[in-house]
Amino acid sequence: MWITLRNGKKFSIENIMSFKNLELKISYDSDEMNILDAFYRPVLQESILYQRMAGYFSSTTFGLVMGEVMDFIEKGGRIKLVTGVELSENDKDVIEEYVNGRTAKFNDHLIKEIDTANMFLTDCSALMGWMLVKKIDGESQLEIKIAIPEEDGKVGSRLYHQKVGVFFDSDGDVVSFEGSVNETGRAWTNNIESFKPSISWG
Repeated sequence: MWITLRNGKKFSIENIMSFKNLELKISYDSDEMNILDAFYRPVLQESILYQRMAGYFSSTTFGLVMGEVMDFIEKGGRIKLVTGVELSENDKDVIEEYVNGRTAKFNDHLIKEIDTANMFLTDCSALMGWMLVKKIDGESQLEIKIAIPEEDGKVGSRLYHQKVGVFFDSDGDVVSFEGSVNETGRAWTNNIESFKPSISWG
């Protein structure tokens, strides 16, 4: 059986969304390679679930991998994110609108207008809003939880600074990574970052 994605790519259902198709490295270092293209982009392309813990998050990450994100959306993929309180004003506004039920503008018309060829012209925070609203089996396609560390039962000065990601494919295989990289556009493209992946097979 074959399926066709919005970008015209055709895949055999037996061959898509499998991490075993990838040639993963033992470690990734931004001084030695483009970690976005070498790791994040191909692994996300094969995923159906992405669980992420990061001290910092920005929806600008979606702009960097817009084609993969749109394919991920069409395949019914889900993202579960835990992050710290430091967010851009645009992202904060979208999350507040979602929490308060002001979601009418995050409709399917927004998705149809996205031009993956001009991904940096896309309002990434609006795409984030659409994914928050979109339901897959009754659950949001994007789930965001804000981690607020406490000290003695009160909000303290400590920062939430975990940096772990876990990807799942349709075969039940897992690729995880742990290192320095946050879930922001700058972290994946501009910062000096390194991490090591682990796999659930082999």
